Amino acid sequence: EGRSRGTVKWIGTHRRRLWYRGCHEGTKRFGLLLQFTVVIFVIFPLSTIIFLKFGVYEVAKPIFASIWKEHTALAFIMASVVAGAVAAVLLCPMESLRIRQVTDPKYAGDSLLTGLPRLIKESGFLSLFGGVLAMLAKQVPYVTRDFAIGEIYR
Repeated sequence: EGRSRGTVKWIGTHRRRLWYRGCHEGTKRFGLLLQFTVVIFVIFPLSTIIFLKFGVYEVAKPIFASIWKEHTALAFIMASVVAGAVAAVLLCPMESLRIRQVTDPKYAGDSLLTGLPRLIKESGFLSLFGGVLAMLAKQVPYVTRDFAIGEIYR
């Protein structure tokens, strides 16, 4: 028992060292500006979508609760379905650009600000939402699980 905890502790310490070394090497190799660019162009849009998802859920919850007064669980589920649908629609353009960046070498160096206008110009605005059904199939159950189930069993 003592030996296994020591092994787990060593693995955790080793992973942290590798992570710190990777961050340090990445900063040394690519510069601090690239690290900052990742924060601005990846973390900021995704966190904005998360905040909007929570906001839509909190706004839709009382609306659906007023419709189904006796069935609060159904109101929570419907509010989370709406929030998941909004998240799926908002994530679609970013996912379309990400997939294009992986599959097309011409898009490899583009950011969100340069890649989206280029993608719209070349393929049209509706091409950004080509995977909306797949995103709905992914986001709606996920958001329903997170919001409604947490609300029902609170």
